[in-house]
Parts: sequence; structure tokens; C-alpha cells
Amino acid sequence: EGGIWYLAPDPCPTLLQGQAQLAQALVAHGFSPERQVYVPHVTLGRKVLFPEGHAPPKSLLRPIQARSEGARLFLSHRVDGQLRYDILQP
Repeated sequence: EGGIWYLAPDPCPTLLQGQAQLAQALVAHGFSPERQVYVPHVTLGRKVLFPEGHAPPKSLLRPIQARSEGARLFLSHRVDGQLRYDILQP
């Protein structure tokens, strides 16, 4: 129950190119890529519920400025029923 709240950037060719290169490198090392389309995002919350009569906006009306210090590769998995994100490459 509840929904997922996330932030997603405007289309970013550099980010998508980096993801495609990473996917190719992983395949070259024997990994099987996901079949779903890559959608860059930052998850803010899972199973988010709002009080009755209150709903979140479908999207933000103005951009949020953000910067990145670089890409990191994470493993998303569950441990004892809890979702964990472990950095695979520092």
C-alpha cells in the first residue's frame, strides 16, 4: 500500500550514455542486464501515504538545482526483509 516518491532529472544524454557503457561492460563480464528501460531517479520514499483528502502534486512545478560528485554502482537487495543499497564501487 502507498506509493513511491522519487525525483527524476530532465533527459540527460551524458547520463544515459554512461549507463549504456556500464551495461555493455557488465555484459562483457558475464552479467545479464535488466530487460526494463533504465529510468534515472532518486527514491525519496516507499509506501508513502497521505492523509485522506491530501494528495501530492504529480510533478514539481519548478526545477530543483542539484549537482553530482560522480556515479556510484549500487547493489539493491533485501536483507531480513529490508531493502538495502550497497556500494559496489567506491
